[in-house]
Amino acid sequence: MSETLYLLSYGELALKGRNRPFFVKRLIKNIIEKIKNLGHYEIHSIDGRLLLNTTAGPHEVYPVLSKIFGLAGFSLVVKCGLNYEEVREKTLQFVSSCLSQKPEISTFKIAARRSNKQFEKNSTELNSELGLEVLKAFPQLKVDVKTPHLAVHVEIRDQEAFIHSAFEKGGGGLPVGISGKGLLLLSGGIDSPVAGWMLLKRGMQVTPLHFCSPPYTSPRARQKVIDLARVLASYGGEKYLHLLQFTPVQLKIKDTRHQDLMTLLLRRAMMDAAMQLSQKLNQNTVITGENLGQVASQTIESMTATAHQYPLQVIRPLIGFDKMEIIEKAKQIQTYEISIQPYEDCCTLFLPEHPCTKPHVNDLLQEYNTLELDQLVSESVINVEVVSLL
Repeated sequence: MSETLYLLSYGELALKGRNRPFFVKRLIKNIIEKIKNLGHYEIHSIDGRLLLNTTAGPHEVYPVLSKIFGLAGFSLVVKCGLNYEEVREKTLQFVSSCLSQKPEISTFKIAARRSNKQFEKNSTELNSELGLEVLKAFPQLKVDVKTPHLAVHVEIRDQEAFIHSAFEKGGGGLPVGISGKGLLLLSGGIDSPVAGWMLLKRGMQVTPLHFCSPPYTSPRARQKVIDLARVLASYGGEKYLHLLQFTPVQLKIKDTRHQDLMTLLLRRAMMDAAMQLSQKLNQNTVITGENLGQVASQTIESMTATAHQYPLQVIRPLIGFDKMEIIEKAKQIQTYEISIQPYEDCCTLFLPEHPCTKPHVNDLLQEYNTLELDQLVSESVINVEVVSLL
């Protein structure tokens, strides 16, 4: 079975100095996890890049590589020896292959880079001479050094030469798993999946947690959240979704004398449950999709009160985004169409007519204790349901 070579670049990881091997090792592990079922593969680190050799074709490999965080870019590549005649021959073969796949190509440029100063021709000579060879072999093509249809990159390295087209864009950021673990409060809305994606891109292993309240929330709402969690898993997120049944908690909160605090009492109960589950799962932080000022429960006073005196840091990656920015990102990562499905989650149940926007911490905690929610929250955590996303 024929194999194809791909050259992978890892961008930001190149800035990590002495710690770079640690980051690259994790990146390689994540790549292998994603491609191991696509066919035979080998992957090696070479001079600040990775070289992937696999039996899988671009139509299989490209969609996978585009979602791997820590990977800046990738491209099909041809490898050849360190002599000009072989470089010339392989370059012409590469151009011919590109034209057979995309016959509409009409302009090109050669972009040569010679890090091996012992090679017989410098970068300028390679650009000029290889360009002339391509024009002779393919007279239908013209040179365009600014916006070519095809940019042919020729890299002359210490041990070998590589020929490839412009890099396709990878996930960027840092390899997932390099920045600790976070428990994501995943609702069925637009914001929280984006918040999880952003932490995945910064290298955090994200575990989704969803609160449901049957029979008030439907099986369709449950499936909607599973679908959102699967999208995050495709970017390297955890392969399991944790579900907590919160019906008893919400019914208890519904009876509060302070109706204006209902939403905040629920947020406090959710945070309490998340902190307890985080300890069981050895998580380092809790992640939410909260956005300053977006709704009544997301004022600075409300967010301070609902997360008051908890042992773990609460990370809110969307805190300064406006709604349109979040929507655009949701569309980009392919969660938006799922999020807008009209199936309500438990956060939309039993909403007060006039919610409190500037709660006093002591007032909220006093009512929380009066309702004796601790036991109900702990029972929900004990009975957590774990759903496989595979």
